Amino acid sequence: MSIADDLQIAAPDGRSIGVRIRGDRGARPLVYLHGQPGARLEADVTLPNDLLAEHGFFVVSVDRPGYGLSAPTPVEDMTVGANDVIAVCDHLGIDTFAVMGFSAGCPHALTLAASHPGRVGEVVLASMAGPQDDDTYLEGMEPDQLAEIRLLQAGRIEEVAESYAGVDEPFLTDPVAELTSWFAGFSLGEREWFRDPRVSSAFAADVRESVRQGVQGWLRESLVQVLPWSFDLGSVRAPVRAFHGDLDTYEPIANAYRVIGQLPDAVLQVYPGLNHLGPIMHAEDLLKACEGARGG
Repeated sequence: MSIADDLQIAAPDGRSIGVRIRGDRGARPLVYLHGQPGARLEADVTLPNDLLAEHGFFVVSVDRPGYGLSAPTPVEDMTVGANDVIAVCDHLGIDTFAVMGFSAGCPHALTLAASHPGRVGEVVLASMAGPQDDDTYLEGMEPDQLAEIRLLQAGRIEEVAESYAGVDEPFLTDPVAELTSWFAGFSLGEREWFRDPRVSSAFAADVRESVRQGVQGWLRESLVQVLPWSFDLGSVRAPVRAFHGDLDTYEPIANAYRVIGQLPDAVLQVYPGLNHLGPIMHAEDLLKACEGARGG
C-alpha cells in the first residue's frame, strides 16, 4: 500500500503550502489540483493507489490558499496557485510533470500550463469550470450558484461572506450526510459510487480538511473565480484532455465545449447520463490521458 506523506512547504513569500505525496517516488510525478471546496486529500478519492501504480505515477496534491494546510493570501488571480505548485515542485526536485484538475481546479491547471509551459507535460481536466467573468459561460448554471456569482461580480462580498457563515459545520459534524444531500440530484450510478464506504469515507476526510481553517479558502476561491483569467487559452501549448458528464448541473457542458474549442491541442470526452462526479468515477481514463495525451 502506498504511504501518504503530508508536508508544509514554504512559498517564496514565506507562506506555508499544504502538500500530500502518495505513491512510488520513483514513478512519474502527477500534480493534482482539487475542486471547491476541497483539499489535497481529494486525490485519495480520485486516484486510487492501485491505478497510480499500474499507470506509473505518484501524485503530488496541493492545497490552494486558505484550504487545508495552506496559509491564506489576498485575492489575486490564479497565477498565485500556479506559482505555489512550481514552488512545491522545485522543493521536491520535480522538473516536468503532468497536471490534473477537478472542477474549480481546472482553471488553475490551465493557468499553470500557460504560465510555466516548460514544466507541464500533459493537462487533464475533469468536470472543468469555465470563466465566470463572462456571461456566455453562466448560461445553464444552478440558480443559487448564479445568484452568488452576480453578487460577487457586483462587489457585494460581505453578503456572500455572511451567507457562508456556518456552512462548514455540517462538513465537520456529518460530512457524509451533507455530501449525500449535495449529490441527491445526480445520476443513480454516481450516488451508488458515493455510497461505497471507501469513496464516502475518503470524501468525508477531504471536506473536513478543506474547512480546517473555516470557510476562508472557499470564499477566496469564489472571489478568484469571478476575475478574468490571466492568460489566453490559445497560449496553452500542452496537450489537454478533458472529461465531462453531459448532465453536469454545476459546470454546464456547453462551457467545456467553449473552452476546448479555444485550445490548440485539446479533446473532450463526454460521459452520457452522468453529472459532476461522472469523470472522477473513471480514474482509468484520466490516468491514461495523463500518460499519453500527446498520442491521444
